[in-house]
Amino acid sequence: MRLGKRKPKRSLSDHRDEIALGAAFVIAIAAVGLVVRALRDRRSMGPAGAAPLAEPDDARVRAVARDEIDAAVAELEQEPLGPENVHEARRALRRLRTLLRVARGELGEDSFQHEDTTVGDIARTLSASRDAYVMVGTLDDLLAGAGLDPEPYTELRGALLANSDAELHVVAANRDAPVSDLRALRGRVSHWQLPADTEALQSGMVKVYARARAAHDAARRKASTARLHRMRRRSKDLVHASELLGDPAQLQRRAKKLTKVLGRDNDLAVLAEAVQRHHNMLTKKQRKELLGLIAKRRKVIKRDALKRAKKLYATKPKDLLTH
Repeated sequence: MRLGKRKPKRSLSDHRDEIALGAAFVIAIAAVGLVVRALRDRRSMGPAGAAPLAEPDDARVRAVARDEIDAAVAELEQEPLGPENVHEARRALRRLRTLLRVARGELGEDSFQHEDTTVGDIARTLSASRDAYVMVGTLDDLLAGAGLDPEPYTELRGALLANSDAELHVVAANRDAPVSDLRALRGRVSHWQLPADTEALQSGMVKVYARARAAHDAARRKASTARLHRMRRRSKDLVHASELLGDPAQLQRRAKKLTKVLGRDNDLAVLAEAVQRHHNMLTKKQRKELLGLIAKRRKVIKRDALKRAKKLYATKPKDLLTH
């Protein structure tokens, strides 16, 4: 009984072609990974390492801008796209926005608003994915820190994990547009009007500090979630601005620590919103217990953050560079 035609015998050259194609694919994937790691390593030295300090300041600023754009694009083009890629892309975009703020005076208000809006819009397309991913780890840490059995919260954790996967899929499916916008932005960098000396950059740094200090004043008067989040964002600007200029070191260290502390508060605030949103997955007692833990942890964090911020922003803006 015939079961069908026999497949033709494959030649040695067919096997060689397959092996060559497979090897080429592996090499291509590895090459992309190496590019991403190289960009991360380069940025880990600080934005000021993007170009020799001996170069004119406008050339150095352009080099930093291109580095951050290239980094964001490389992360977003990773296959498969992972949460870490989204996180690193957002970090690169945050540094790019800080650079724009430092150079705002020379760049011109119209140009600044256009470029800042472009970068901000791209960053917002990634924020939901980041928040969704972080919520899972925040829940795990909260339960472990309180010594609670995670089993009753399995359904909630599953929902958070599913949401994280869904948000990542949205970013992966729609990344062509932000990548295209970033490449167009890169093409405009060479036409930016930028400061040709360090004094202009330092003036921009002082303005960044003044905005962060004002955000602290607002948070000190009322430590709402929105005001603490704004202080965190402005403090991040301060970190990246001080990295760009290479000083002052103490201010940079204090600002970095403050943003980490405020980051924990923000993650807990986002988790609290998720608990309320998924309230049907918990009993009334479980929900009350979880929200109580979050509130208690946030109270401690807020106190720590405001204490650190008071030290960080004690100096008046006009005295910043001479302090």
